[in-house]
Amino acid sequence: MGVRTVNPDNIVEFHEVDILKDEVDGIWVTGLPDITKVIVVGQQLVVAGEIVATTHELLNLVGGAKESENPAL
Repeated sequence: MGVRTVNPDNIVEFHEVDILKDEVDGIWVTGLPDITKVIVVGQQLVVAGEIVATTHELLNLVGGAKESENPAL
């Protein structure tokens, strides 16, 4: 299983992840860099190495948490 992310140069990367916990509201994974821009819409439309334009929209995080309250593991 893996997750597509975007690096600081706007290039798509693929990271293999391991699921630590699966909950109704989402999953906890390991295998991502500490700071990561995860592609949440359109992962199936891009491939690793592709240059993309990104947009940043605030999302409702699990339990209404702020970004800094749920750091990457």
